[in-house]
Amino acid sequence: MKYATLISITSSALLIGILACMFNYEYLILQWPQHIPTHYQHKETKKSVPLHFWNNHAWHCEQQEILWSDNHMRTIQQLLQYWLRLLEDTNIIHKHISIQSVSTAPNQQDLFISFDQNPLMRDWSVFQKWMFIEGILRTIRSNITGIQAVYFLLRHQPLCDTHLDFSHPWPLTGYL
Repeated sequence: MKYATLISITSSALLIGILACMFNYEYLILQWPQHIPTHYQHKETKKSVPLHFWNNHAWHCEQQEILWSDNHMRTIQQLLQYWLRLLEDTNIIHKHISIQSVSTAPNQQDLFISFDQNPLMRDWSVFQKWMFIEGILRTIRSNITGIQAVYFLLRHQPLCDTHLDFSHPWPLTGYL
């Protein structure tokens, strides 16, 4: 009986010591659930927005219902995701392209859009690439206020293209 008690006390102390050491060196992290105050939760509503795109030598505008959030960056990212899906559905682009992230510069006037892969097709003419970019700019301009210029990125690096220069921001007013 003495040995059983001694073994259980020793193994319990060893286990507590190992757990304390793991906690001290951050191999074991304990985190309690936190209650998020309601004023930090994002409110979303459905809103009908115009999406502009160039197809068959003409500008088209299609209304789409999206979730409009009080988080500005989340709204822009969703808006552009819907715009890309529209282009995919109309067979303008033939691959699935996603927006990795959307952010603004500290001045809140420059927008950074990062794609997961190059949205400009290799076989497109300069004009087709330009109209693709103008479609993004028109869509943002008609739905979002306060943005002056847009940087286009590929995996958080400047988008590289043989025809168009993406090392500088594109004005939201476009070049048309």
